[in-house]
Order: sequence, then structure tokens, then C-alpha cells
Amino acid sequence: MKILTVTLNPSIDNILSIDHIKLRSKNILSSCHTYYGGKGINTGFALGKLGIPALATGLVSEDEISNYSIKLNRVGVQADFYPVKGATRQAFKLMEASSGKDTEFNQSGKPISIKELDDFLEKFEHLLEPDDWVALCGSVPAGISSDIYARLIRLCKSKKINTLLDTSGAPLKEGVKAIPTFLKINSTELNELVPGTGDQIENILQSIKTLSNSGITYVVITLGSEGSLGYDGNELLKVRIPSVQIKGLTGAGDAMTAGILAAFFNESTFKNALKFGAGLATASTQKLEPGDFDHDQLDIMISQTIVEEVYPD
Repeated sequence: MKILTVTLNPSIDNILSIDHIKLRSKNILSSCHTYYGGKGINTGFALGKLGIPALATGLVSEDEISNYSIKLNRVGVQADFYPVKGATRQAFKLMEASSGKDTEFNQSGKPISIKELDDFLEKFEHLLEPDDWVALCGSVPAGISSDIYARLIRLCKSKKINTLLDTSGAPLKEGVKAIPTFLKINSTELNELVPGTGDQIENILQSIKTLSNSGITYVVITLGSEGSLGYDGNELLKVRIPSVQIKGLTGAGDAMTAGILAAFFNESTFKNALKFGAGLATASTQKLEPGDFDHDQLDIMISQTIVEEVYPD
């Protein structure tokens, strides 16, 4: 058994740090770092640091495959990407220390050809093994139909393989139709999926149950500094996270995905998986590199994370 992460639209993340942003004025950066990222790659990196058997695949520029592979291999993660033509998209994340918030400027990514996608799909199917978990993460580049995740979910279901979906927009709406095992999205994406949900907790809870009733086994909605909500069809759980001074936000959600899947790999309960995932996400905000964390910090964050039932189902 392994966890297979899929990244169709990787990015080179340029993370810029500043004390306070002054709009339409000169700003002096306190630091600038570049990392090879993408949601599934960040998830795989965190899984490797946790010692969980993982394999990262997806579509990566032939010029950058070695860089992505080196990054993942150094934490024990296998990398088996399909090489595509063209440059990897750039993402610029401006992290403001005074507010603990970031601002993103992301390129959309180079279009993918039909042949490149078909060849990748053939590779993907060969990588699947019984009892795997497959994490389908992130945006979809131009040239790929918005139903791509739905196609991958149906393929995995035909082989009785569990899937986790974490995306947005049209790929999210199409992907949910295929009924993944696990859906992990934020509140903004929930409103894309269930228009009119808003930010009232009662409406969010109702939307979570609606998604669960469609056949999705696990639903988790992340709420930023407010923690997250999770539902497994039995318990509706609220996760409260500790307040920390944030160094970086990029990849925190991907770290949570990694933590939850790692807990499932170790046969934890849903409640414990939520706690571990939330603790890992918080620990990752103490590092700039997406998916990175210190193990000592992880233990502290888990001990300060509270998971409680919202009300009996």
C-alpha cells in the first residue's frame, strides 16, 4: 500500500517575505525563496517527512523533472512524472509578517496536448496498486478537460482504490460528480460547489451533510485560522487549532492532506486523523517551504489541537 499524489499543474513557488506591504510604493523584501511545488508535490513532500510510502506523479516540464525528483527523493518519496514540453508556471506568494496573510500571483500554466494527456493516463493506470490512496490535488492546466479528475476517480473506483479530491472551479464540480472517497476543500470552494452556502456555520454544516449524502465518505472543510469541520457520515467534528505566528501559508492545506492520509495509512480513526492533519498544517506554517515542518513542532501543535463533536448526528 502507498499514497499516490497527482499534480497536473505544478508550479515554481517564489515566496517573498515582507514586514508590511505598502501598495503603489516601494517595498523592501526581508527574504525571497524559490521552491519546486504544486499541491500534490507538497503533499508528497510532507508524507515523505512523515516516513509514509508515497509516490508522486503528474505532468512536469521535461526541463524540471530532475529538480522535482531530487526534492522528493531526499525525503524518501518516489517520483514518476510524465515529461511535457514547455516551462513550468511561476507562482509568486507575497507573505506579510504583520498580518500573517499572503497575496498570490499565479501563472495559469502551459497548455497540455492530447497526446501528452493520453500518455500520462496510461502511466497513471500502471502506477495503481490494490489498497492505494490517490490524492488528486490542485488546478488543471489549459488543454485538459475539466472532467479529468472525474475520469481519474472513476478509474480508481473501478479498481477499488480510494481517492481524495482537493481542487476548485470546474474540475471540482465535475470531480464531485464521480464521488471521491474524500473531499477536502476550503470554505470558498464549498461556496463554488454549493452556491449560497455563505459563511454561516449552520449553512456550512448543512452543505457538508448534503455532500456526504451524495456518497462521499469523508468531507473536510478548512476554515483558515478558525480550524476546520469534518464529517464521516457519523460524527460531525470541529477542529480548533492553536494561534501561532505564521511564517508561511503556502502548502499548509497540502500538509493537512498529507497528515490525514498518513493517519489513515496507520489505521487511525477519522477524529484522530483530523487532529493529526490539523496539527501538521499548523506546524507547516512555521516553515517557508511548502509541506515542510519540524517534528518537534508537530508534536507541540498536535497537543494543542482540539477536536470536538459539533452535535450528535
